[in-house]
Amino acid sequence: MPNSAPNPTKKIAFAIWKYLKKWYSIVGVIITIFAWLGINHLDWFKSKHQKHAEKNEITGMVKSPKFSDNVTTQENIPSFNYNTEAYKYPLIKGVYIKGLSKMKGLTLTIANGVGLNFEISDLYKGVNFFQYRLRPIDCDGLKLWLIAKDDRLYASARFIDLDDNEMGEMEYNHWKIYDNKFLDFSCTDQSFELIDNKGLVAFSLSYSGKKGEPFVYIRGYFISPVCAFVIDGSPDFGPIYINDSSNWKRQVKVRADKIPRKLKPECN
Repeated sequence: MPNSAPNPTKKIAFAIWKYLKKWYSIVGVIITIFAWLGINHLDWFKSKHQKHAEKNEITGMVKSPKFSDNVTTQENIPSFNYNTEAYKYPLIKGVYIKGLSKMKGLTLTIANGVGLNFEISDLYKGVNFFQYRLRPIDCDGLKLWLIAKDDRLYASARFIDLDDNEMGEMEYNHWKIYDNKFLDFSCTDQSFELIDNKGLVAFSLSYSGKKGEPFVYIRGYFISPVCAFVIDGSPDFGPIYINDSSNWKRQVKVRADKIPRKLKPECN
């Protein structure tokens, strides 16, 4: 018995159905993408740190690196109280920032055109600079704590030079260890600078309160058993891993040499 001829109506309907099915899939994907983009731009889906970063980014002047929401503040806020009569090390008065407690945020510049936006509420609790949105930095033992008190910004860190000498350990408003064979420091009311015995800037913190430029500048070199981290103002800042480089000390020195000394060796 001969095969019956295919029904042209069914053939056309099947072709239309295949065509529509294909386009339904494409349209569905497009709708999904636009919906996802729309949701991610709605403020109520953003964390408070993401909102702060977007609100306080200074376009064209300072751009922030990729942020992380993993912000850990200090568990115990230091009391800042100690026996001044028994203390033999130099005092640290911190960097004065007029109206700091009333600000919403503060930008710390780490390179030309690169800055980190810190929430003031976080600074008053105390934060580790190397763990505040600078992620990932796989460098155990690298710590630079910053904390605000009244209208001043203080730092806490341990300073090791390129010969593995412990130059000093600063704990906010006082020194726990201070060896003037390896370290000298200078300060004004709005700046602080540590110089090692090779003339390199080991650490500096300064505030520029110029109109339209309320920035804190941070520079220096920091060494842990795993890596060294140099903040010299260049945009290629980052860790130098000690075990991966036989000339890591030379790399640190070359980069630290770029940090200019700005203060006289005195405090006033």
